Amino acid sequence: MFNRDKINISICMATYNGTKYIKEQINSILPQLMNGDELIVVDDNSTDGTADIIRSYQSKYIKLIINPHNIGHVRTFEKAISQAKNDYIFLSDQDDIWIPHRVDQMLKKLKSSDCYVLATNYTSFKDDDGKRTYLNRPISNNVHGSRLLQMIKEIMGFRINSRLGCCIVFTSTLKEILLPFPKNVTQHDIWICICGTLLNKYLYFDKITLLHRIHDNNVSAKRTRPLYKVLLNRLNRVIYCLIILKRILSEYGIWHKYH
Repeated sequence: MFNRDKINISICMATYNGTKYIKEQINSILPQLMNGDELIVVDDNSTDGTADIIRSYQSKYIKLIINPHNIGHVRTFEKAISQAKNDYIFLSDQDDIWIPHRVDQMLKKLKSSDCYVLATNYTSFKDDDGKRTYLNRPISNNVHGSRLLQMIKEIMGFRINSRLGCCIVFTSTLKEILLPFPKNVTQHDIWICICGTLLNKYLYFDKITLLHRIHDNNVSAKRTRPLYKVLLNRLNRVIYCLIILKRILSEYGIWHKYH
């Protein structure tokens, strides 16, 4: 059993009109927390009573922040991450279910490496009228080839492995590069994983630690996109890389030396 003594975590959750599933998610998270942990919930100005449900827990772990107006899920996650005080930061959607011992398993794997970002596998399911159907399509680990090849695949948009934000934990060290999010970031999870990849500090853990709920209102639900949006997404990834590289150089004083 992993000894998590003195290892505290911050969980960053963005919510918006999540009354249908929020309780099940929070109920799966709270038993995995210990003194010093925090569940930072930033609600994006919900209109359905989501904040009231969160307040009803009266938990010492939960820190609720309500946006005065709707700013979207990317900026809401950015706000939550900026408030995180602990060394390890987990991201959480409002409608998934954390499998027991998830936190310990992910921390143990990340701490045994020198990486900053770890992403795990997951299983998807649908929950129609109380009947749960598992889709049995976990993401396979298909990381092959050199680190350079992996980076090229990432930039070009080929999924190397799990890239959902709900599957990610990263160290607070990465915040120095991550924040603030660039204005053109439309997918916070891709931004985080590209940061880890370019730093050569990204690790994939091929273990299912999450039940990912599929429903009509998923922000990350797959939809057919027109070609111009696909190409724009690829261009954004290249821009992300350039921004990250500039920040890395600035962090080590190299950029300012030559500019």
